[in-house]
Amino acid sequence: MEYPWPVLLGREPEDTILRQVHSHQLAHWQQQPQAPWVTLSFAASLDGKIDTRPRPVGAQWRLSNARTMLLTHAVRAAHDAVAVGYGTLLADDPLLSVRYGVAERMPPEWRPPKAMVLLPHNVQRVPETCRLWRERRAALIEQPRTAGVAHTGVRAVMLEGGARVITAALQGASGGAKDTAGLYYHLLLLTISPCWLGSDTTGVAAYTSRATDPLSDVPRVRPIGCWTLDDNVVILGAPPETSPTNATREE
Repeated sequence: MEYPWPVLLGREPEDTILRQVHSHQLAHWQQQPQAPWVTLSFAASLDGKIDTRPRPVGAQWRLSNARTMLLTHAVRAAHDAVAVGYGTLLADDPLLSVRYGVAERMPPEWRPPKAMVLLPHNVQRVPETCRLWRERRAALIEQPRTAGVAHTGVRAVMLEGGARVITAALQGASGGAKDTAGLYYHLLLLTISPCWLGSDTTGVAAYTSRATDPLSDVPRVRPIGCWTLDDNVVILGAPPETSPTNATREE
């Protein structure tokens, strides 16, 4: 079967979105066979927040509904690794696995994506108390955040946050910042939840950088499609045509 594996759920518009992801991956590797593919995926509130602080470890706001959560896991299945930053690891204690029955739909040759944690410069490894270490140690990739996702031997990475990773990827793809920790993206899968999470003192913004010129110095997304899944809105987008991401990356 052709890699990446096409993942379908037998429902619309989910399958249309999944076909779009698949076709963009194939087009990318036809042009840049050696370059890692990166999907940036996260859910946000109407006021652009991805979480609230403070909160107990593992007690996470559910911005995605049942359908968009299933869609996210189906997109995970089309990648070799699912990556988060160190702050997200500590706050959410995630497994970064494929669940909700998606794995059972995959062909026999499919392999679950590895879990990747992007570590800050002063951290050498994940805590041994986290679930990734206890339950998925053999599938764990510990990568310095400053090195980005290149040179890991992973062909397709799904970035899922947190705010520092999202900000760096948006800036890296738009060419709007000098230091983006080597992060970027080729496709954005954004879920919008119909709620407000509050002010900057309690809500965690997805994008944390301040623009020097609000009219031009901001990351932009080239829209591909927009769909409604019950009470969530899913937006699929790509970097602008002039983005460095659209240039050849032989990393």
